[in-house]
Amino acid sequence: MRFHIRKLILTPLFGMLSLLAIGSAARADLILGFPQGLTGWSTAGDTGTVTASGGQATMTESTFMAETDLFLNFTVPTGAQSLQFTLVSVFADSTQTDNSTNGYLPDFFQASLLNPNTLASLVPTVDQTTDSFYHRDVVDGVTQGSAATGVTVSTSPGALGQISVDLSSLGLDGQTAEVFFRLIGGTDPSSTSTVTLSDVKVIAGASVPEPGTFILASLAILCCVGYHRRRLRRQDN
Repeated sequence: MRFHIRKLILTPLFGMLSLLAIGSAARADLILGFPQGLTGWSTAGDTGTVTASGGQATMTESTFMAETDLFLNFTVPTGAQSLQFTLVSVFADSTQTDNSTNGYLPDFFQASLLNPNTLASLVPTVDQTTDSFYHRDVVDGVTQGSAATGVTVSTSPGALGQISVDLSSLGLDGQTAEVFFRLIGGTDPSSTSTVTLSDVKVIAGASVPEPGTFILASLAILCCVGYHRRRLRRQDN
């Protein structure tokens, strides 16, 4: 009888411990930017064409260079599922329209994930002419971009959208990669297009459960077992 009672007590308790351990497994996401401004990031373009504050970075079209670049090298974490960023806002030059009747080529924004040594893309690209997995014209009247296979564009509150590229089946764990954003200026003279980004990160799978959960759950089980043992002794006496 005593064994039966103990079994009834311990079985659900250990079940509870297992559920707590599974539920507390923390995702080991890698936050790339911009919680500390542009720390760790590199830029190319006019001085001051890339600025960051409040967790967002703004790229401004260069006045004398063909493009403004923002990039960062990082190690892809184990279990990486996707690389994602939020496209907060896009503002075009006054000369940029959804047609070419004014004679100016459009400005455009691109996002790439590259091998920093070879500069080859590590993910599928929009087409064979580019290394980018996402492309969007910075033009008034254009609200959609072009995305490569494995890229999803979803809604994001207060932003134009969240862009996510799948990494789960590419075998990139532990490799060095470069996330690369570029704003290409057209032929117009105003050069005032801007793109604002935030929440650049790598989403990873669940890691090992947090140690604190095991400790708390184990203490709870030990207390319950001790309590019921004392009750059983009283009953035996």
